[in-house]
Amino acid sequence: MAIYVGVGDSPWGVKFDKDSNVLWKFVDNVHHDMDVERDGSIVTLTHTFRSTAEVPYIYAERNTSYVLDDYLVQLPPDGAVVKKVSILDALAKSPHHDMLRVIEDFEWDPLHANSVDVIGADFARRHSFAAAGQVLVSLRSRDAVVIVDMETEMVTWASYGPFHRQHDAVALDNGHLLLFDNRGHVGPGGPTRIIEMDPETLEIDWTFAGNESEWLYSRTRGTQQCLPNDNCLITESDGGRILEVTRAGQVVWEFRNPALCGNKQDSIGVVCGARRFAIADLDFPMSQPDVMVQERFEP
Repeated sequence: MAIYVGVGDSPWGVKFDKDSNVLWKFVDNVHHDMDVERDGSIVTLTHTFRSTAEVPYIYAERNTSYVLDDYLVQLPPDGAVVKKVSILDALAKSPHHDMLRVIEDFEWDPLHANSVDVIGADFARRHSFAAAGQVLVSLRSRDAVVIVDMETEMVTWASYGPFHRQHDAVALDNGHLLLFDNRGHVGPGGPTRIIEMDPETLEIDWTFAGNESEWLYSRTRGTQQCLPNDNCLITESDGGRILEVTRAGQVVWEFRNPALCGNKQDSIGVVCGARRFAIADLDFPMSQPDVMVQERFEP
């Protein structure tokens, strides 16, 4: 499953089999992220421009005449739309609407939602403000994370934090949040860091920010993934690097994108995201006859 964007083409979500045969397409302005549940259902993001005069909301007069509104979309495994919720409306009609009071920049893009994560039962059990099935959303323009209830179409919890222009907010089973903090770090190691934090106290439990000899910096994008061995897989997107680090901050291995671009081949090819899978998750044959994934991924 992928979010596909082509020049001169409409963005869409698409699901295809191992031989690249398209199973279904969801044609909309799909962007940034999706979360696929165990039953195959999907939550993703779309956006469209709206007139602040024709479709007003609280503090709309502080924005430009047209703003980009982000939507949470629920899809079943076959790709048909179940529900579509305006995140801007969900925030504007919630007790947290003051997040929209001050719009100093990004007037036309007041939210810039860039990640979705469906909250699991383990995280929800640890917090009175969360329920399983609600959706954690990162709002880059607001330097905030929020929880949206798709049934009530309301933001039920929202928080600023010790992060700036963040991506990839994840609700962990231990009750913490894991984020890619793009520009919130001041100190050795560069402006970017990965943080694991308590969403109620905002205390940082763990962080990785590179070091003075090897900066970690991705200005506009990036992802991370907690691994079963308690390590963290990090995609430093703008640096074209993927690395695995331990809790002690040791880099276990890294991959640097060899693809260069630009007139002088002096620009690094971006790596949007990476995810690690267990061999058991990839037990289907590859396209080549008689070649199994286990053989192709042998160390």
